[in-house]
Amino acid sequence: MEQELLLEVKGCSKSFPGVKAFNKVDFNLYSGEIHCVVGENGAGKSTFIKMLSGALRPDEGTITIGGQLYSHLTPALAHQLGIQTIYQEISLAPDLTVAENIFIGAEPVTRFGFIDYPKLKKESKLLLDNLKIDLDVDAFIGSLSVPQKQSIQIAKAMRMAAKIFILDEPTASYGSNEISNLLELVKQVAERGVGVIYISHHLEEVFSLNDRITVLRDGNKIATHDKSEVTEEKIISEMIGRDVSKFYTRESVDIDYSKTVEFKNFSNGGAVKDASFKIHRGEIVGFAGMVGSGRTDLVRLIFGAGEKTSGSVIIEGKEIRIDNPRHAIQAGLSLLTEDRQKTGLILDHNIEWNVSLVHLTNTAGMFINEREESKDVSHYVQAINIRTPSLKQEVRNLSGGNQQKVVLAKWLYANSNVIIFDEPTRGIDIGAKEEIYKLMVQLAKQGKYILMISSDMPELIAMCDRVVVMRQGRIVGEIGRDQLSEENLLTYSIGGSI
Repeated sequence: MEQELLLEVKGCSKSFPGVKAFNKVDFNLYSGEIHCVVGENGAGKSTFIKMLSGALRPDEGTITIGGQLYSHLTPALAHQLGIQTIYQEISLAPDLTVAENIFIGAEPVTRFGFIDYPKLKKESKLLLDNLKIDLDVDAFIGSLSVPQKQSIQIAKAMRMAAKIFILDEPTASYGSNEISNLLELVKQVAERGVGVIYISHHLEEVFSLNDRITVLRDGNKIATHDKSEVTEEKIISEMIGRDVSKFYTRESVDIDYSKTVEFKNFSNGGAVKDASFKIHRGEIVGFAGMVGSGRTDLVRLIFGAGEKTSGSVIIEGKEIRIDNPRHAIQAGLSLLTEDRQKTGLILDHNIEWNVSLVHLTNTAGMFINEREESKDVSHYVQAINIRTPSLKQEVRNLSGGNQQKVVLAKWLYANSNVIIFDEPTRGIDIGAKEEIYKLMVQLAKQGKYILMISSDMPELIAMCDRVVVMRQGRIVGEIGRDQLSEENLLTYSIGGSI
């Protein structure tokens, strides 16, 4: 069967303040093809998906679909043109049945205008049978596993006559059998003449699926390969493509190996599976892994912010019970969250109020000595060089780097000893990043225990004494400083070994 050109992207670009997220990229897709797109976190994959689904408007370039040229798409137009996008997050109604979800908004009706449930169920079962999906059409979506829900999303897209099918990291939290089943389903979809764009970090999936592979890096298209003409090693090399030696060089710190904080057997029945590791006093331990690997879920469990099925914390030989964030704070743990503006700061309040917040919750007594409080806050503001004309400055008016410093000051004032940084330099400029790095090293020199999650591999390599790698909710490797390289980190992250 001759393949039809379904999609052609020419010279598309998209910028955000200070960031060129997508830079003059060309891309095409044929009917019946599975075209995989790979790249590190921040490579531009999500921006690409959003432009094709109509959620973002390109700054320049054209998108041609079915021979028609467009400067941009809207969600309604993308839907009309047969573009169906399935994201990692499930977008189904949990209290409706499988059949009701498949036909939601397009239910067959009787001549009296009521939903024709027998026809709804019959057509749903026929669709599932054709796709070899073995599920009861009367089952409620809320009772299904994540992979089963994902398969229903695919069936729903096929019912809507998808011509171009985009899957964004669909197997992020799947087991091996579930992955195999989904990949077979994707192949069946392509065999029906649908063009599939498959976004993934997992190269073993990519090489089992695709016809072609496009590599993105830092918003640029590096190359497009036929699967038969390229190796995993070549793809990894193209995904990395940076000179790590030009990155920040940190000061070395003496680590006290006689003092440790141990995290044992953390699980939550889903995103985190039996994770154990330790940090020594004065050590900076990094956590690497692709999106959906479970890193943020793990630190939320440690901090008592998520419901765990197992897990214990042992600080310098003493087991500490942590059932909620208050217990964690009282035990000297702190968590600088990934989204500082939503979960780390109260933007409408001033610096003094934000820095004092955790300290006040730990302070006994009915009254606050405001003079002493201001004096203490001023000490931390000066110590970590928060640039502000006044402690009364609203936090929303600070730069991203200074906002991050306010979060850090809050936890230092709370006398935290174990400090967890989740993406500490995301969204801040290069100069501010270096200041955050220096502060982390100073904390290590003071004997703090530092855990650092980052999607920026050069950052992990420059800053960490060791890096723990997670994949699909499990710790799959640990790399010492002498073996730290982007290639080794990426190899573990995608399921390989070194």
